[in-house]
Amino acid sequence: MVYRFYNMRRSKIRDAAPNAAHFALARLERDFPGTVSLATQNIDDLHERAGSRRVIHMHGEAMKASCLKCAAVSPCEVTLDETTFSPALRTTL
Repeated sequence: MVYRFYNMRRSKIRDAAPNAAHFALARLERDFPGTVSLATQNIDDLHERAGSRRVIHMHGEAMKASCLKCAAVSPCEVTLDETTFSPALRTTL
């Protein structure tokens, strides 16, 4: 049930697009002479897709997954289930 829930969430995130506020924050980071860090409770990657680079995800990132064997974190573009241990390598148990 958890895998289905997060697979559905990742699918909806892939279909979403950054809005004007995402792009405005990315411009602020790019153009401000100091350091801008963005802390978000969102688990999507819309800030990064808009161009922000210093994003702190307080509740994790739905578009990343950890390998069950080595704990390496990698982008997750695949459908996961209970047999997937490495989304980066697309390998199963």
